[in-house]
Amino acid sequence: MTTRPDVDVVTPVGRPDHALVVAVESVLSQQGDFSLGRIIIVNDGDKSPEGRAVLDSLSRRHPAIRVIDLPSNVGPAAARNIGTREASATWVAFLDADDTMLPGAIDVRLRAAREMPDIGMICGDFIWRDLTAGTERPGAIRGSAAGRALPPGDGSAVRLRRPFEAFVESPLAHMCSTLFSLDAFRAAKGFDERIWRQHDYNLFLRLTLRHDVLFVKADVGTYNNSVGSWSRRQDTNDWRALACLALLEQDLSDDQRRAVLRKVEWCYRARRYACLADRAYGAAALYRLKEARCAVARSLKPLAPVVPRPHVGRPAVS
Repeated sequence: MTTRPDVDVVTPVGRPDHALVVAVESVLSQQGDFSLGRIIIVNDGDKSPEGRAVLDSLSRRHPAIRVIDLPSNVGPAAARNIGTREASATWVAFLDADDTMLPGAIDVRLRAAREMPDIGMICGDFIWRDLTAGTERPGAIRGSAAGRALPPGDGSAVRLRRPFEAFVESPLAHMCSTLFSLDAFRAAKGFDERIWRQHDYNLFLRLTLRHDVLFVKADVGTYNNSVGSWSRRQDTNDWRALACLALLEQDLSDDQRRAVLRKVEWCYRARRYACLADRAYGAAALYRLKEARCAVARSLKPLAPVVPRPHVGRPAVS
């Protein structure tokens, strides 16, 4: 009987280069009391000779590495879903091709969750690196307002009881620092491929509707950010609003629905202010935003009236 591995890693890549090699090496160098299954690299349509050379070199380097070549670009959500179909481990990590795992990243999270098999996600903290400015910010989640509001918990980990509303406000998770239960991921039907960006935020929220989350108070990954990175794009809040609106298809309580709609309105206000502040966007961007908002509203269930409610409190903790 084949023993199920503890962790598989899925890495989508649009332009395979040296950064991908560094990311994969950060996984292969992980040590601890766990079994690493596959490192599944999903080539999202790249056909360059340089990219092919990088992928072929990685395939020869270690038997755990599996490369999936897609004939055309399908986007990060679909690429991650395709990669996860090849996964068989108990947990799956999604590591972007330009991010890295820190030493001990897998072991510290699995040790914390060893007595909690019903956890849906194991979240750790991460280092935010600004490659343009040459700066870094350790403890990016713990240093946020939501992170500072976390209860002390027991030792270095805190169990959060289905923290949906808290995650709507500010998710205590990041793709570079989260392990997902593969069973929970598949039960949730993976990433919503309609959402090109912020599909990770949408998945975090759908999982917190059904599962508890373990937050480990340690930096386990690095998120490398630079000019041109998706997180710096002007339309981030458009996509976050879409990620929230898609949640209205779920079976939400009235309070959960109101929390989602408040976040949607916050995203649209933030986007409008950004457009007004940036004259390069100006009226044309505001018009496109209005069009997108109407299209999204037509494609999903009708929106219920927004009822003002006080700020969502701390997540419940065991």
